[in-house]
Amino acid sequence: MLMLDVTSLLMTGIEGIHPGQARLTFAMARHAAVDLAQVVNARYDPQAPERLSDAEFDVLRETLAAAGLKLRASEEAQQKLTKLRSMYEPYVHSTARNLMVTLPPWQHPEKARDNWQAGPWDRMIQAKGLAVLGQKTVVQVPSVDDHF
Repeated sequence: MLMLDVTSLLMTGIEGIHPGQARLTFAMARHAAVDLAQVVNARYDPQAPERLSDAEFDVLRETLAAAGLKLRASEEAQQKLTKLRSMYEPYVHSTARNLMVTLPPWQHPEKARDNWQAGPWDRMIQAKGLAVLGQKTVVQVPSVDDHF
């Protein structure tokens, strides 16, 4: 899915990046997505949820611009991306449904810490360390396991 999303963006047009390799990678990844859908006996779902709304597309364009990547700004660019997505998203969606996997959004709303960066006891350990230093005397135990 990631390779299909990225190559779709590159083929839509990012200033200064030639889309040649993206076309080849997109073709191979789409072929794999279609084959995998057949292997897991996925069925087309005309009610599949939309992964990238117009508003999310605008946010994606702004995020790319903030990172120094300028996506073509025309209505034609958005239509091209929509067409490319229509070539693989139905297959990937149906495969994910059969495998009971949730597809990722195009862009996560906020940066979440990876599992290795935080454990369920981190707040308690940090609070204990502060208590030893005399900066905090009460250790509060979180009511939920926030590891994930």
